[in-house]
Amino acid sequence: MGCDALKDGRGVAVADLNGDGLLDLVIGNNNASPTIYINSQTECGNWLDIDLGPATPKGGRDPLGARVDVVVRLGSGTRTVSRWVEAGAGYASQSDYTLHFGLGEARVVESVRVTWPGLPTRTYSGVEINPFFNKTVSLRGASTPVSRRRPPVTALSERPKARGQ
Repeated sequence: MGCDALKDGRGVAVADLNGDGLLDLVIGNNNASPTIYINSQTECGNWLDIDLGPATPKGGRDPLGARVDVVVRLGSGTRTVSRWVEAGAGYASQSDYTLHFGLGEARVVESVRVTWPGLPTRTYSGVEINPFFNKTVSLRGASTPVSRRRPPVTALSERPKARGQ
């Protein structure tokens, strides 16, 4: 993919803005509106988005520093894909806290292991891969993960609602 803009770009944030499982880019520009690149790739593999939410069922802290390991079945073996929730990983931008896992041809998730800083590690099973719908698996203190469809961003100028509204 190539792209070009005449604006003075300062930071890049990555998120699935339209809920199609493909990561899009938002470039923060100096003294100008952001530049948005919607990924329009037509062929992609399976994927899974995980939204950890707060560290405890009653709210608590943001998921910063949490590590998520997704173990998928590939043929007769398995593969582990890991992601960390980060803040401030780029200049003048912040990507979505939702963790995106590109899983290629894998069709079965064996387990999802979440390691919170300073809290016990939790392992979940029964997490589904669905290449046709954007599923965000919420692991917010529940004993089992809850899958829900994440709506696409429809108007970038609207203020986002707080979680749970």
